[in-house]
Amino acid sequence: MANIFLKPNADIDEIVAKINEDRGTDVTLVFPNGSKLFSDEASLEILKIKTDELGKKISFFLQDQNIAQLLVDTGFNVRGTRRPVMRRAKPKVEPRIIEQEVIQQPAPFEHLVIEPEIQQPAQVNAEPVYHAKPRVISAVAVARSRKKRRVVASLVALVILALLLGTFVLPQASLNIYAHSQPLSRDLEISLSKDFKVADTKQLQVPAQIVDKDQQGTKTFSSTGKQNVGIKARGIVSITNNTGKILKLNAATTELSVDKRVFRLEKDVSGIKQSMDVAIIADQAGDEYNIPAVTRFEISNQVLGKAPQLLYATNLVALSGGVSRFTSNISQEDIDSATKELKDTLFNSAKQQLLNTQGLTLNDALANFEVKNISFDKKAGDQSLSFTGSATGHLKALVYNYDSLKKLIEQRILMTLEQGQVLATEKKEDITVSFKNIDITAGTAIAMVHVDSVLVSKVDPKSIKAQVRGKSLTEIKDLLLSDPKIDGLDIEMSPFWVRNAPAFSGRIFVNVTSK
Repeated sequence: MANIFLKPNADIDEIVAKINEDRGTDVTLVFPNGSKLFSDEASLEILKIKTDELGKKISFFLQDQNIAQLLVDTGFNVRGTRRPVMRRAKPKVEPRIIEQEVIQQPAPFEHLVIEPEIQQPAQVNAEPVYHAKPRVISAVAVARSRKKRRVVASLVALVILALLLGTFVLPQASLNIYAHSQPLSRDLEISLSKDFKVADTKQLQVPAQIVDKDQQGTKTFSSTGKQNVGIKARGIVSITNNTGKILKLNAATTELSVDKRVFRLEKDVSGIKQSMDVAIIADQAGDEYNIPAVTRFEISNQVLGKAPQLLYATNLVALSGGVSRFTSNISQEDIDSATKELKDTLFNSAKQQLLNTQGLTLNDALANFEVKNISFDKKAGDQSLSFTGSATGHLKALVYNYDSLKKLIEQRILMTLEQGQVLATEKKEDITVSFKNIDITAGTAIAMVHVDSVLVSKVDPKSIKAQVRGKSLTEIKDLLLSDPKIDGLDIEMSPFWVRNAPAFSGRIFVNVTSK
């Protein structure tokens, strides 16, 4: 048998729920003294019906003899009393029901609450005496009446809650105010020096310091040069001499050309009268020098110059043997480019290491990087796909704290503003810095600063809230847009039926920005 311990204020629904949760058929309910359930016989009747429907055998454990008698009369078992309690027999009452509103008693109920008869006082004129018939009300009617009162009370509470929500909680107003703005432009000259200890807004001075670092590095580069290592074309041409002189042509100073392709004599030739066959070779390797037969060659010479009508050559047989075969080689351009890249790499590496350790700003204009030694494992003209360069260098620079410089600029600008003006916080200043009078050895320089920003009028959100409380949309617009500090306004009321700003400032939200 399970024991269920209940609170003094437990109601029927709560008790039935706990009984239903217990899987056993025998349940003992243990109540503390003073439970409200025992003061209402009708409630005990309802409890008895509901527990019977669950198929549970219910017992009570208590010591109060009077309450025990009431429970036994209702049909419950009772334990814990000092002497046994027997169920009392109740006389049956036959109620006379004459009123239409009498509620018929359900079959399971035996006990009824009967109102006593009420006799009207006797009249002087001896009028007949009327006796009120007993009105019979069942326990079910009592329960229904109580449920109806609870429903009505709940509806009233909901109405009150809705009124409270509608007045104080739900309504809100959101105002997005665009403060009056205007562009700002300033030019400043700020002194940097290693002798300054702190930033000075009035004197426009920012501390700086000299840093230096040795750096070395090695880097491999790819070759971009191409060299034709193929075979040169050869052949025989017939030289025609219309100069009227016997000619001598030196191989070193004589060129034969066809469409910018140059050929040379394989050896010096002398005794050329009107014509002579000579051997020629292409100046460069490649198959494009395989010239077809019966092609005219122009001849130029340091002595004779170029006279196409007087001196030329033709080949009766095609020139052949030219083969193209390219290989990578290191060009001078590769060496020059690698030198610059190696220097930049060392400089950036040294600069980064200084910035990481010092936490300061190093501008290239305030730095001097000297390459002390640079070398490559190969030279220009070497056939190779890649080559490696090594270098050492020394960096010396004047560094400063950019955040200190920026803060000084902002403070200097604020000193010149009129009352009621502030810098726009949502828009960052556009700051450009250049330098002049740089002396890294002395640790001094002049920073020329140009600032572009936005000035906005100062608008107090608290004051706005106080002004618009309880006002309509039209009244708010007329009030705020007449203020020269405000350029625009967006208003949103919620829920959709709200037409006035809440009377409570906590439900008014103001955001100030600038266009």
